[in-house]
Amino acid sequence: MGSAGQVFRLLTVKAAADYLAVAPATIYSWVHQRIIPHRKHGSRLLFAEHELREFSDANKIEPLGEYSGLGSSGVASQKRGSRPVRPAPARSLKTEQNTKRKPSKPRRV
Repeated sequence: MGSAGQVFRLLTVKAAADYLAVAPATIYSWVHQRIIPHRKHGSRLLFAEHELREFSDANKIEPLGEYSGLGSSGVASQKRGSRPVRPAPARSLKTEQNTKRKPSKPRRV
């Protein structure tokens, strides 16, 4: 029972990972770093579902402003599965002098 007499559901590592859409290894890492609220019953790690919801809500990132690429329905106008197009990085022209290198000396260990 919760503090206000409410019953809450306890989730295993796998169920918590599914709930938060992360890998179980991420859950173990967060437990080790004490980032995520958890309980230990013997050797079992358990997570309260309502605490995972609060954890997720506390880590929500709000947008800075209105996104101009959204249509009237609030959905991006790109085709499904397509990636945003990024400009190619600027490349410097390499001269023959820049491409020739001296052989490196072997490192001492």
